[in-house]
Amino acid sequence: MKKILQAAVWLVIGVLAGAALWATLSRPRPLVLGSPADHPPFAAEKDGVINGLDVDMALAVAEKTGRPLQVVRLEAGAWREALERGRVDMVATAIADEAPGVAYSDPYYDATPVAMILAGGPVPQQAEELNGMTLAAPPGGPLETLALELTGRDRVLPLASPEEACDLLMGGKADGVLLDEHQASVLAQREELLMPLRLPEFTRALRGFAVRADDLALQHVLRDTLAEVAEDGRRNRYLARWNLLATPPE
Repeated sequence: MKKILQAAVWLVIGVLAGAALWATLSRPRPLVLGSPADHPPFAAEKDGVINGLDVDMALAVAEKTGRPLQVVRLEAGAWREALERGRVDMVATAIADEAPGVAYSDPYYDATPVAMILAGGPVPQQAEELNGMTLAAPPGGPLETLALELTGRDRVLPLASPEEACDLLMGGKADGVLLDEHQASVLAQREELLMPLRLPEFTRALRGFAVRADDLALQHVLRDTLAEVAEDGRRNRYLARWNLLATPPE
């Protein structure tokens, strides 16, 4: 009797182990996003979790594929090797000229720097003309770095949100505000007194996903997903969540 019970126990254990193995093997392979996770609000790590606009966009892509999303941290500049070796499926990055083995998605965000000023006054033609002006910029990112290079730390004000740009300019607290192209265009549509300037020295910066050139299936999914999130309003909700939209969606 004892041997029969032992056999029954081992049988149950075997069945459970087999079921667990089958569940593991049949589970969809994660879609792996690589990110340096040091560029808020696009991707930053907090309490061991990486979040940001890039992750929201990647989650939409993963949902389209029916696969769970996994985000892994990459060293800066290591993303091409990670793609080539298959450690990641895609990387959120600035779109550059296509290189051998790499293809880029359509852009989902225009991060080109823009100087916002009040209409009706002198219009700078070169970035050096901003020197000596009081500039506002979001703290802790590339726009603040640019503002510091242009005018010096004692003339840089922190910009808490895109909406604050109008108050700072019209209140005379700032001579100019540095924003991303997307934010500036939304503000300019809402406030006719605001004029966005894309100066010649400001480098074009479009953000999208890089994937392996031979991963045609993922390229098709990216194209369809990015078009859908722009059309159905999800993209604007993601932008608003990360304070990248000047006017919150209704």
